[in-house]
Amino acid sequence: MLEKISIQGPATFVDEVVLDNLPEVNFVYGANGTGKTTISNAIMNPSMYDRVSLVWKGGVTTRTLVYNRQFREQNFAPGVLPGVFTLGQATKEQLDEVEYYRNELSRIKDKGIEKKETLKRLQENQTALKEEFSRDMWKNARKKYENVFNEAFKGSIKSMETFCDKVLAESDLNNADLFDYDTLIKDAQVLLSQTPLLLPQLPDFPDVKIDEIESSLLWQKVIVGSNDVPIAKMILHFNMSDWVNEGKSYLNDGSDVCPFCQQHTIDEEFKRQLDLFFDEEYLTSLHDLSELIGAYQYASELLLAHLKSIIETETANVHTKVDVPVLRSQYEALYVLLKYNIDLMASKKKEPSRKIELRPTESALNDIIKHIAQANKKIDDHNAVVQNYAKERTTLISRIWKFIVTENADSILEYKKKDRGLSKGIANLTTEINNLRENYASVRLNLENANKSVTSIQSSIDEINRSLLSYGFTNFTIVPYNDHYYQVRRPSGEEANGTLSEGEVTFLTFLYFMQLVKGGFTPEEASDDRILVIDDPISSLDNTILFIVSSMIKELLKQVREHKSNVRQVIILTHNVYFHKEITFVDQRYNVGNDTCFWILRKNKEKSYIQRYGKDNPIRGSYELLWDELKTSGNQSIMTIQNTMRKIYETYFRILGRYDDTKVLSSFPDVQEKEICRSLLCWVNDGSHCVQDDFYAMPDADLVEKYKDVFKRIFEATNHIEHYNMMMGEEQENVN
Repeated sequence: MLEKISIQGPATFVDEVVLDNLPEVNFVYGANGTGKTTISNAIMNPSMYDRVSLVWKGGVTTRTLVYNRQFREQNFAPGVLPGVFTLGQATKEQLDEVEYYRNELSRIKDKGIEKKETLKRLQENQTALKEEFSRDMWKNARKKYENVFNEAFKGSIKSMETFCDKVLAESDLNNADLFDYDTLIKDAQVLLSQTPLLLPQLPDFPDVKIDEIESSLLWQKVIVGSNDVPIAKMILHFNMSDWVNEGKSYLNDGSDVCPFCQQHTIDEEFKRQLDLFFDEEYLTSLHDLSELIGAYQYASELLLAHLKSIIETETANVHTKVDVPVLRSQYEALYVLLKYNIDLMASKKKEPSRKIELRPTESALNDIIKHIAQANKKIDDHNAVVQNYAKERTTLISRIWKFIVTENADSILEYKKKDRGLSKGIANLTTEINNLRENYASVRLNLENANKSVTSIQSSIDEINRSLLSYGFTNFTIVPYNDHYYQVRRPSGEEANGTLSEGEVTFLTFLYFMQLVKGGFTPEEASDDRILVIDDPISSLDNTILFIVSSMIKELLKQVREHKSNVRQVIILTHNVYFHKEITFVDQRYNVGNDTCFWILRKNKEKSYIQRYGKDNPIRGSYELLWDELKTSGNQSIMTIQNTMRKIYETYFRILGRYDDTKVLSSFPDVQEKEICRSLLCWVNDGSHCVQDDFYAMPDADLVEKYKDVFKRIFEATNHIEHYNMMMGEEQENVN
């Protein structure tokens, strides 16, 4: 069965139109142009529209048969109708076998739908159970301890569901020792604070061997020229080797002017003696001195840059293990030492004969190296703590979860108990549904095999022809055409192609549709469950055929309501008030219940919309409305009530029942009641006036009730009290 139809987009269905909670029998009334055909097309082929959805009960799709204009056009090609297989000539045993398999198939299907609905309900209960448990855990654990244990909850607090899953997992797997709340809080303050990081070691001190440079003998060496030169005696005597060496650079090639006395005393011999004095050994010593000074300067720059980098890095490091102020002071002290030595070396280079005494940096360097080594020791200790911290932190988190599940043990146990019960039920139902599927397939195969021996097209032909003859259609019949078709022919044998009236075509195709309802295009389809959609089957029929078609549909609806058909659901759409009245009328033997629903489809400003009326029929005839007036008479005047009752009497007794007024009057022994009855009957007879003229003047407060009592007595006296009770909505009285 269909549970819900949703349509939006096509034609005038601008806004979503929904028919939901659909029962077995549905009546949809709508004027032409409101969208009835769109609804029937949407049910027949939902894929023809973009935004159409059909929701099936139990998720089981059922074969759908739709009678509308498209059906008539598709199935009434020139004089030919596709064959319909129905139960034909067969033995009682064969028919009983088909009926058995059909009933069994229906039973299995109904049971399957029931099981699926139960399964869905259990799954919904299981979901609801977990949602409730999740809310409880969120409140009693997550929110309760979020301020102190929030770090332990990370990774499981994305949603209530994830937190619930974590609680359940911990309850199954957590084997940690149980600690009290105070202990956990104390440990959490240390281990659940900001996680410390592993720190890198400070870089190794560069090995520049600066102490070897400082201890070189070259700094104490007196670097002078050769003693074997005549001029050496004077230079050495006056200790002016460095002065002369510096002045030597001022001698211009080719000039005999002394740079010292500015006299023409410089000759080639003097230049030769100077060159001999400052010999190769002298030059080598100067070169060695320069190399040593350069190495010292490079080493100094390297040391200072290394230290400066450490100081800058550790200044910015909030987790530094270096005493930066101390290291900076050590750096400044080393800088002063190195600068002093470098300046002293510069003076030695300027005066090679001078002896210099460098200040050793070994002690300052050792202090720095010791300080860095101590910092690296602290870093090692810190990293060892960090590595152990991770382990301790993990242990603490496990203990916190142990505490949580222990505190909520009763709730967890109760949830698991209920969940296991639901899971077991779901598993059992799933197995039963699978078994039903297998059983359904087996029974369906048996039904198909049984149908093959009893289904035929001829039975449909005979049934349609009998209906045509019964209802006065004698100028055409249908006959077999090939193996799977009917052909419409005249009594003369002439094909009735194009000569049938619209009303004849409509009636014939409806008879054909009713055969299709009982059978199918193939023997295998003959016993399938199906739902019916009937869209305005009487648009071109006269009043006689209207009542015939109405009668056929009413009989079909009766079978559906009593579950005596493989038709599971019917949806009827019409614009004809009289047709609607005929098919919706039910006698006193059947009261409209939850198996029936009424709808009205309307259009406003080119937008279709639908209104649900439940089991209350919104389309009422004038006769029914008269009874409604009587039921709700209230404070109406005597004249109004009398007129209403007069019209009911006239319609039911005079027009339909052909009753004699005298017989009605004679059934009232009470004079006052008889006079009231007479007044009613006189109203029926146009222009008649009797004692009611005086009777109206009676100022009796109970007059209205008297009229109503006498009106009811009319139906009692004529043995039509059942009709009265039905129209008034009263319980029928037991009459012996």
